[in-house]
Parts: sequence; structure tokens; C-alpha cells
Amino acid sequence: MARNGADRSQKYSSNWATIVLDETIKKLAGENPNINVIDKVNTLVRAEFFICGDVFDTNEVTRLIGVEPDEVNIKGTITGTRKRPSAETSWGIFTNKENSLDVNVQTEKLLKLLINKIDLLLMIKERYNVSFILSLVIEVSNRELPAIYWSPETNRFLGRVGAESSIDLYYYS
Repeated sequence: MARNGADRSQKYSSNWATIVLDETIKKLAGENPNINVIDKVNTLVRAEFFICGDVFDTNEVTRLIGVEPDEVNIKGTITGTRKRPSAETSWGIFTNKENSLDVNVQTEKLLKLLINKIDLLLMIKERYNVSFILSLVIEVSNRELPAIYWSPETNRFLGRVGAESSIDLYYYS
């Protein structure tokens, strides 16, 4: 019996399995008032990767990595909505803010851009004396706290490039 179920599940996409699971959970929740099912996720998650240092050539970093940054700040300049000059130079890429209950979805999007560029990142780190930061920005709505963790792949990446990590949580009711 288990064998047939395993064979059958391989024929369907993971989306199908998610839909079936969602419908099953909703049915059980309808029968049990103690179960709360969230139909729409309101919590927003964004993953960010920054290269930060005193002064370095952000155009050269863009050329080497082959990814256009979402944000560049140059030490001593005022950009965007800032009122004071930047204390350091930074180059950053982000995912879009997305409704999510699993931060790994956003983290994987950045890793796909960077995982094959570890040697380049290490060269940039050595050449410009910069540091790397992988950050999550989480805007929690309606107490819908996402699963917050680093996958083994993320941990290996952070370790290999010597990156810091941070999590910024913002709660909204």
C-alpha cells in the first residue's frame, strides 16, 4: 500500500500535493475550532546581501559579480531618503518583499545568484577589505511569524565567504 502511494505521489507535482494538503487542513480546521488556518499570508520577507567596506569600486564589483545591485551607497554621500552621509561604501542586492511563512524561499533566490561566485567574492573581500552580510527583513503581520532558519547550503555559503548574518523583525498588528 505504501509503495503504491509513493509511486502515485511521484506522478504529481509538489503544487498538487500542497493543494491537497491545504484542502485537508482546511477540512480538519472546519471540524475543530481550536485550529486556525491562514488563507492569505500577510507577513512580508525580503532577503538582502551586502558588501560593505570603507571605500571600494562598486562598478568593479558589479562587473566582477555580473549582477546589477539594487542599492549602492558611497561613503560620504547622501542618497535616497538619508539625511546624513553614508558612513561606509556598500553594494547590495535584494529579493522583492514577498508574502512568506518560510524565509528560506527568499534566501535561496539570493544564493542562486551568488553560490557559484564564491571565489570572486573572496577575491573582492581580499582586494577591497570588505565584509559580507546576509540579512532578512521580516514584517510580521497578524502574529504570522515565518519559519526562520538557515539551510545547510546557506550555512556553508556564509562560512565559506565569512559573512555575517542578521535578522530584522518588525511587528505589525
